[in-house]
Amino acid sequence: MESKIDIQIGNFEQKKQIEKELITVFGQNLEYIPAVTKIIVPINFDETISNLSNKEYNSQRDNLNVEAVARGIKLDEEIILVISSGIFTSDFDNIIRSVYFLHERIHILNNRPGQKTFDHIGFLTNDTNWLYDEFLANHISWNTIINGFEKPIKSLELHYNHIIKQFEKDVKNISGYINRINSLQNEIINNHISFDNGFFKIKEILYDYLLKSIYIIALEMVKTNDKDMLVKKYAFPEPLRILFNEFFERIINYPIWFNNHSFLENIYNIFQIHFDNTGTTNEQISFCTKTGHYV
Repeated sequence: MESKIDIQIGNFEQKKQIEKELITVFGQNLEYIPAVTKIIVPINFDETISNLSNKEYNSQRDNLNVEAVARGIKLDEEIILVISSGIFTSDFDNIIRSVYFLHERIHILNNRPGQKTFDHIGFLTNDTNWLYDEFLANHISWNTIINGFEKPIKSLELHYNHIIKQFEKDVKNISGYINRINSLQNEIINNHISFDNGFFKIKEILYDYLLKSIYIIALEMVKTNDKDMLVKKYAFPEPLRILFNEFFERIINYPIWFNNHSFLENIYNIFQIHFDNTGTTNEQISFCTKTGHYV
């Protein structure tokens, strides 16, 4: 029988050690994660994912200054989990790796629904569920591993603090994000950049802020239940506080997916982006500027 775990890096002993660790987390026949049919630890992470998905993939998330370490690829009725060789280096130990393995396992078990409608309501709802999925994977994985030990584990604490420190400066500087987005809005209005190109860049900036905020709140709430203190500490705006409250109310019987797009639409409004339903199938986007609305 073909092995369900394909280790393509290291010598014989290293392969066996990596396989043993993966079996401990996922089971001999991946029985702890039934949806996954195979795990691959390839020599080239990005190339393997690109080949499997037939779409160019880049694991380096430049906006977040982090690199993805695992990716689940859906192929018809099966899922292949690809794990980066970079996680089997001296920068990680088996305890830190277990956080990332659990993180990816949660994503797969959640089986986040796809976008239902291809209008602004559909993409805002889809993105709300995407952020919720990231929150769940981060919070549950860190909460499970950190609270699974009677005493703090030094390597785990260092890694935890590193992630928070990495993102907190940007999260606290929401005005910087607003200024960058306003600048792009003006470029679009003055025809210095196409709408499609400009709005793509605007979404990248907004997603950068939202993802970093999700990382922060998911990890911080592992050690405190005082959401109000965290909202004040990181200067989260009210619509984001409301979204976080929704996340935590839904975590008890997770995943309870969103069908309401207004949570994320209210966050877009902070960045002076508004979605106008024209009464037809064509929803338009307007930017609120000093001179009014641009549609």
